[in-house]
Amino acid sequence: MRNDPRRTHPRQPPDAPSRDQRNAGDGPRRINLGGDLMAALNRDEINPAEYMEATARALLGEPNPRLSNRKEMRFGSHGSLAVDLEKGLFFDHEANAGGGVLDLIRREKGETAAGALEWLRANVIGEAAPRPPLKTVPPQKTRIVETYRYEDERGVHLFDVVRFEPKDFRQRAADGSWSVKGIRKVLYRLPQITAAHDGAFIYIVEGEKDVHRLEAEGLLATTCPGGAGKWNDDFPVSLKGKTAIVLPDNDQAGRDHAAKVKASLDKAGVTCRILHLEGLPPKGDVSDWLDAGNDGEELDGLAVSAIEDDTETTDTPIARTQFRGIETAGQFARRWTPPQYIVDGILARRRVQALTAYTGHMKTTTAIYLAICIATGQPFGGAETEKGAVLILAGENPDLVVGQFRAACLAADLSPEDLPISFHYGRFSVTEHADALMAQASKIEDLALIIPDTHQAFFEGNDDNSNMDALAAAQKWRPFAEELPTHPTVLIPAHPSGKQPDRNNLVPRGGSAFLNELDGNFCLWRKADVATFHWQGKHRGPSFEPIDLKMDLRTHPEIVDAKGREIPMPVVRPLLTIEAMEAAKEAVSTENRALVAIRSNPNITVRELADAINKGKSRAAEIISALEGENLIRRRARKLELTAEGEEVLADANL
Repeated sequence: MRNDPRRTHPRQPPDAPSRDQRNAGDGPRRINLGGDLMAALNRDEINPAEYMEATARALLGEPNPRLSNRKEMRFGSHGSLAVDLEKGLFFDHEANAGGGVLDLIRREKGETAAGALEWLRANVIGEAAPRPPLKTVPPQKTRIVETYRYEDERGVHLFDVVRFEPKDFRQRAADGSWSVKGIRKVLYRLPQITAAHDGAFIYIVEGEKDVHRLEAEGLLATTCPGGAGKWNDDFPVSLKGKTAIVLPDNDQAGRDHAAKVKASLDKAGVTCRILHLEGLPPKGDVSDWLDAGNDGEELDGLAVSAIEDDTETTDTPIARTQFRGIETAGQFARRWTPPQYIVDGILARRRVQALTAYTGHMKTTTAIYLAICIATGQPFGGAETEKGAVLILAGENPDLVVGQFRAACLAADLSPEDLPISFHYGRFSVTEHADALMAQASKIEDLALIIPDTHQAFFEGNDDNSNMDALAAAQKWRPFAEELPTHPTVLIPAHPSGKQPDRNNLVPRGGSAFLNELDGNFCLWRKADVATFHWQGKHRGPSFEPIDLKMDLRTHPEIVDAKGREIPMPVVRPLLTIEAMEAAKEAVSTENRALVAIRSNPNITVRELADAINKGKSRAAEIISALEGENLIRRRARKLELTAEGEEVLADANL
């Protein structure tokens, strides 16, 4: 017992990963329980697995009663998320991810490992009480409703995929046994694929039902046994010489499956394109697309366009380049849909736009002010708003966003509990959690605005200068504007390129494909304590007058540090006309005095400039930055000198 490692941790929680789980390259991701967290679990004698049922109910709601029993809860209409009540584990069959109680909390709440434990303490353990017995329905007698026969290239029967009612699938060997261990896995309709001519289109779908639906349209189609997530690298050899067109279902599992299939086929040298069909409902498939009045001939036309489109990527919906047929002028004109503005003449629903500004130029502060204006129906800088709910994804400096939001509410004498504003704390993979985000956002009544703060915080590519990565970063937000029932505006705060502020460079940093994919780009430029809201680079809609916003630093007894000292927080309000005139006059006067001081002493320091204009050092540094951004001064050999434009400004002022 002296060397027994269990003496260090006498009580190992079931949530702690085994050595095999820690070393496994595949399978569900599990959290890494560090020493501090392990110590907390042991000290408090917490066994998280004991709270799995209560945790699952708190996070996921009531389970599916038809598919659940006393040992296992199933969630979702098809029971794709399973919770093992005896082992205290969950597994999401669509996402191919699972784990223990703390994993589930981290996944649903975006918490750290320690934060998940605190959430468990506060929301489950602290109020633990006997839960109602799991509601189940009496076991239903299953019956076979369809049998799908899988054959090898020569037509030899290998196995079947059997569909049951209630909906379930099992694989059965050709001899009738329910074990297919050791039997070769092949693509569905392999003899037909093998017999097809070179270059023939083979549509790859996510189920045998869809294969038969396409065959009824006179097309060749296939699927892999098990559907999404079950593709293996032995399948591409059967498609050599053919042209594969992958038709993903409209959910994250479908998109992930399509990407995996294409990567496998690309590696094997098989021509392949992913074809995203327009107009699919959430989780919809090609059968839904055909039910909507489309046909096989049109699908073949889209496939031809996809093959001819050299810019196709796995992230690009090819169908947006589809040929729809020639229309009359009257038909084309009837396509007009009047924009529905949430900020009159500025922000419209169904659009994805950026809000670009340098650090310190009030991006987040303005975004919070805009959110409060929408939530209360108050004007935004004089422009009327349509009252609605707002979702803010606080990815960059979320703690600061908490403080700024509290300060904005206090300044406006509003209670956060009374505002229809929802938040997500911290950054996460939007691509990985798109379905969960879409599902939760769809439950927000009258959602008008989504603010992912910021573009850089939610960027998932390898290089933001890559047009492919930039395009994917913009496109991932489009479904939220177009597919959510209320069609909210998505406004993405973004940083421009370069560290030196430049008023003529207020477009999002990175590949130009990002801006090209957006519907527009708003911008902010701050001078002293006034920020001007306008647009630059791209704007879809009528132009509008710039909106000046005043930044005030506010303190409040409720916003303090650990020692009780009040912390100044920036808040934004519209600038009154008289204030704007006075602020502009003061700014011009201060900048002119700075230009005179720099012309007199090119070696001037920030401290000397501050004394010359009777301002603080930080304000003097801001003025230097602003003058450079307006091309009135430049740096040369560690000196500051006026440009021709700067000399002209002083000449016009008779200085």
